[in-house]
Amino acid sequence: MKHFVHIFTALAITVGMFSSVRAEQTLVLFDDFSGSLSTNWNLGRASDQGTGTHSLAIVDGKLEFDQAYDYIESKATYGNDVMVQFDYSGGTGSFQKGDIWVELVALTDASNYTAGIYRSQYGGYNKDCINVGRAPSTSDSTVADYVQRNSGYYPPYLKELDNVSPRQGKITFAYADNKVQMRFENEGAEVINTVWVSTGNFTGTKIRIWGIGGAGGQQRYIDNVKIYAPSGTTDISPCTKVVVIPLN
Repeated sequence: MKHFVHIFTALAITVGMFSSVRAEQTLVLFDDFSGSLSTNWNLGRASDQGTGTHSLAIVDGKLEFDQAYDYIESKATYGNDVMVQFDYSGGTGSFQKGDIWVELVALTDASNYTAGIYRSQYGGYNKDCINVGRAPSTSDSTVADYVQRNSGYYPPYLKELDNVSPRQGKITFAYADNKVQMRFENEGAEVINTVWVSTGNFTGTKIRIWGIGGAGGQQRYIDNVKIYAPSGTTDISPCTKVVVIPLN
């Protein structure tokens, strides 16, 4: 019997559910983009976007996306369970499909299309939106799912929040017990999260973060990327997992 516990507290806890379960998640990577991009990340762009390469750059201490379908991919591989969290900010303009996708590469490679998707707004649709669906491919950006659209398909896990100014907040994408969840917290401490969505499993995965941006003030930025992975015992029956998502 498995129980999923979604707790927004500290990194080490004890939970009583028929028996005590103790699990810890450890910060295994922190990147505030104060150094070289190549230290922790491989950089790329979807190859169907023409002959140009990525234009990723560190600008004022943040990672800047100023064109469509650039990505960073972790050099390290992470096992179960894993959580990715980072700060987001965006300029003007809007992109219908989304602003950011966060994927666990091992899931995508096994055709489990359960990336986290985020969009700050689209035209007059002034909502922060999150969903779980397919990320762009390194060879074909068109396969990416829309976070939301007025007509046509988008995944059924959409959650929305009235957009506030400035366009910024914190994005969290978590994996546990063959399930994923996407979460967004705006500057007013309002939070939305999807349901836990069933997916595949893996022994290790790299993490890929995609962005869509534009020039002339339409850039998108991420900063303070944190990757958490568990340590300690997580297999005490009947509770096998505790997922801890810190607010800070």
